[in-house]
Amino acid sequence: MYPQNSINNFTIIIPTFNRPNYLKRILEFYQNDNINIKIFDSSINRFDSEMLLKSNIEYIHLPNMKPLDKVLYALKSTKTQYMVFCADDDFIFVDAIIKCCNFLDKNSDYVCAQGKLVSFRYTNQDDGLKYIIETYFTTHKSNSHSDNIKDRFSSFSQPYRHTFYGVHKVDNILRIYQLIKQYELTEPFLLELVQSALLILSGKVMTFGAHLYHLRETVKTVAASRIYKDIPTLVNMNHPEVAVVKHIIVEQLKQKYDISHNTCIDISEAFFEDFCDFVQQKKSMSQKFHTISLDKNTINPNDKQTLNELYKLEPDLKLAEELILKHKIFSGFLYQENSDLKSFSKNLLEINQIIEKLKLEISNSDKIVIYGAGSFASLLIEVFNAQIEFIVDKNEDLVGKKLKDKDIKPIHMLSSQEVDYDVILVSVLGRNHEIRDYINQLNLKKVILFCQMELAY
Repeated sequence: MYPQNSINNFTIIIPTFNRPNYLKRILEFYQNDNINIKIFDSSINRFDSEMLLKSNIEYIHLPNMKPLDKVLYALKSTKTQYMVFCADDDFIFVDAIIKCCNFLDKNSDYVCAQGKLVSFRYTNQDDGLKYIIETYFTTHKSNSHSDNIKDRFSSFSQPYRHTFYGVHKVDNILRIYQLIKQYELTEPFLLELVQSALLILSGKVMTFGAHLYHLRETVKTVAASRIYKDIPTLVNMNHPEVAVVKHIIVEQLKQKYDISHNTCIDISEAFFEDFCDFVQQKKSMSQKFHTISLDKNTINPNDKQTLNELYKLEPDLKLAEELILKHKIFSGFLYQENSDLKSFSKNLLEINQIIEKLKLEISNSDKIVIYGAGSFASLLIEVFNAQIEFIVDKNEDLVGKKLKDKDIKPIHMLSSQEVDYDVILVSVLGRNHEIRDYINQLNLKKVILFCQMELAY
């Protein structure tokens, strides 16, 4: 799929902690890409989805290791020329990574390359399930390519963008984190900022605005970038670690560039001032973001015209929408085009609870047959896809058809000697006793699990 020399040139590092479902999702996303992947898991319990750990994926279990120590361990363990961190709830595209690697190969004065970030989140509204897509800072001004270090700092902080998830030269980013480790900073909001500052000190950074690089799921109740809110607070309160970060920047400027001590101080102070100004400007999101709010069940012609105009301005928004649908992104759920699912939108929390409960009860090695070919079965297929053997249903009109590429078979196939399975997963709602009695009469000796839920219509 990709040139061998390209995929051997970089490693995707996935740090994770106590989020096995997110880790499972990101590995499913990369399952068809024969690329170098290293997982550094500081969870107490090991990840148990061995079926997803292929020969190109290395899993390292580091129980309770601190985040900064885990980053250093990961970088020291990486032998390729380039690396990219990918959060377990993000998606970074392989084609874009290869483009960044090729750029860095040809431009030795650049130390990092990345592309356009698009975020998405789902909301549970009274009139249906919606998702919101946003693009961040996609203009040509986002590159920091000046030979003048003062100009490079200024262009990087207006607008500010993180560099943690960019494609990095391993030896360079390792040196940066070894330096950060010496100061034992404890404020997580400052770690990202000092990493970005030291990266700009070490060389130029390219941010491509013409292609999608990074797709991020954000959660409505948790700020996607808490750094934007908290660093100005730390600055205003004269937090001691702010002074430490300024000192690090000044000392590194003095070592690397032939400029006076006072000029180094001016650059460091200006970097923080520009960052805080950016935070204030960010409150006017219309100047920095393009946003789409979509509900495929209720979208009207006027909305479609608006979307078409916005897609012309930001074509990657349409691409992001297509990728969200294609890759079934949202904690195992695909936003369903089937209108029947609109009735579930008011009970999204309950659905999540049911799915999470089933994930605990069903082993990754279990083979599943779904009882009932309704809308809830569609969700179950998205969550347990590879483990599902087929679906059974009493409705003869459905038998012989497919639901999400899974065969729908007659009920009597539950007792057929020709099929092998471990779990019967009942997707039908409201007839538990009747269905349990029927299955028990078959004397199958299989695990029977029900999707219990009270729906409010």
